[in-house]
Amino acid sequence: MYREQFSDFTVESYSRILDRARTMYSFESFSNEECRKSGPHVIWRHDVDFSMHRALRLAQLEAERGCSSTFFLMLTSEFYNLHEADIRKIAKQIASNGHKIGLHFDPTVYDIKDYNQMVEMLRWEGGIVADIVGESVEAVSFHNPTQDLLQLTSHTLGGMVNAYSEFYRNRYKYCSDSNGYWRFDRLEDVLNSEENPYLHVLTHPVWWQEVPLSPRARVSRCAEGRANSNLVKYDGMLIRFGRKNIK
Repeated sequence: MYREQFSDFTVESYSRILDRARTMYSFESFSNEECRKSGPHVIWRHDVDFSMHRALRLAQLEAERGCSSTFFLMLTSEFYNLHEADIRKIAKQIASNGHKIGLHFDPTVYDIKDYNQMVEMLRWEGGIVADIVGESVEAVSFHNPTQDLLQLTSHTLGGMVNAYSEFYRNRYKYCSDSNGYWRFDRLEDVLNSEENPYLHVLTHPVWWQEVPLSPRARVSRCAEGRANSNLVKYDGMLIRFGRKNIK
């Protein structure tokens, strides 16, 4: 079953899905209060767990079609560092393509004792991401949310719209590509059904590659690409300073 879906997760497929979606929906943001009472619309979001480069590719595809979405960036990812000059530049490019920036928050990296402390950390991380990107952070989504986190259903958390709030859960059809396959319904099937006037789409940019690959191969490609990039930087540094590169 899952292997049959590998071809779903390509740039070509993503472009086709966007073209279909934009004929059916307006693309709205989490902060647009008017979307609560508007006609058919989609709130499209990306939780950027692994690759800012793939995130930029999707941001460009969307911008070319006049579509806007929200990119939730992690301050504590083990696969990219928002403080790096190259990654910071990419984050700003995403925003400059007309997209919103959100915070993808992983509470497990902190020793959080209670709700108030968690809200404090949300505000702290959100402020840092906003400073890095130079854009306000409008919403927050949890990384690998536990059942306890999913019980936090208020519309805002730490001054940001909660992507898992009761409002979005109750009103919107939800479609997610978590872990590199369709966890609930296949997005293209949902669009073709034309049954859902309000749609909440979650994608993770790493899954959408130029060619069909298994989920683990997609993550491996991302990790190896980052490692190779770092080695190129290391070699270049030695050349610039006229030092020996002992291998």
